[in-house]
Amino acid sequence: LIVSKAAIVVDVVTAFGPDYLSGIVYVGGPIVALHYLPQFRHPVMNELFPIITSLTSDDLSDGGERFVDSCVARPLSFEEKLSFMGGFLMQPRAARYWSIKRNQDHTVWEATARPLPVIIIQGEEDQHCLYDVMIDIALRVYDEVEVTMMPDIGHSPHIENPEQTNRTIEAWVTKAVAAQKGRAE
Repeated sequence: LIVSKAAIVVDVVTAFGPDYLSGIVYVGGPIVALHYLPQFRHPVMNELFPIITSLTSDDLSDGGERFVDSCVARPLSFEEKLSFMGGFLMQPRAARYWSIKRNQDHTVWEATARPLPVIIIQGEEDQHCLYDVMIDIALRVYDEVEVTMMPDIGHSPHIENPEQTNRTIEAWVTKAVAAQKGRAE
């Protein structure tokens, strides 16, 4: 099982094959594959990307705050915002840049990942992802996709409503494990 907010699933399937995974939990506007990112990247992220990958410290400070603000639907408390920004600023610029700009072959994933069960937990106020486009791509690639939409939630359902996110994941995992046991018998 892999829980992902980024295009890591494509890398895992390409390196190890789809049998390496038992299912996929996508949380909050995931990048299902870098190949498709231009199609479902929200305009806010188009504007922020050059700033958050800049080498200029003023850009980084401003971009970090704007990025953190864009992660949630409702404003964070000052303490939460500082915590988010600390995590953002501690990440090397190259990690932010190459996590999105690296080359990634999506063809193996797209050709072989179809049988993997998938759940997408998505906030309706996501400013990082045009989620309707992202969900359409997931429905094209995978046979079994469950989507849970969360109103008044942004890009970070696991932060903004961890209780509901965890209950949703637990229920889905329980159902997916039971289905796999049923297929194995």
